[in-house]
Amino acid sequence: MTSPQVIDRWVRELDYARVLPLLAWEGDRIIGDGTLHRSRAEARRHIGELRIVIDPEYRNRGVGRTLLHALVDIARAADSQLEKLVFEVVADAERAATHTAEAMGFVKAATFAAHIRYFAGEPHDLHVYELQVREAQVLEDPAAYMY
Repeated sequence: MTSPQVIDRWVRELDYARVLPLLAWEGDRIIGDGTLHRSRAEARRHIGELRIVIDPEYRNRGVGRTLLHALVDIARAADSQLEKLVFEVVADAERAATHTAEAMGFVKAATFAAHIRYFAGEPHDLHVYELQVREAQVLEDPAAYMY
């Protein structure tokens, strides 16, 4: 994101209960951005989505790994409703992210073939990884909540 107006609005109106941002800095320059997204929808409240973007000059230096570890730790400690985290990786373009996610215990849950247009518009597969952060809360009688 390069629009100062959009960034300014995000800073002024950020709902930390819905999106928790972490920034990596070098001097006065932002070199990485990681976010934990939580849904307000009842059906998805138990799932957190992690997103990480690293400045191309700082990729493969551990910045993304540090942000991913920090976001997972925050999700485990700060939100007792979260049961799983989801993290998307462009299959053949983000190998370091794939390695880090798998080393942390994320498991590939799905692959969407030719789903992402990346680098000059070429299609790439998208891998969706999941990490169980706590046991699922099972309702005693799920049917009672359907109507």
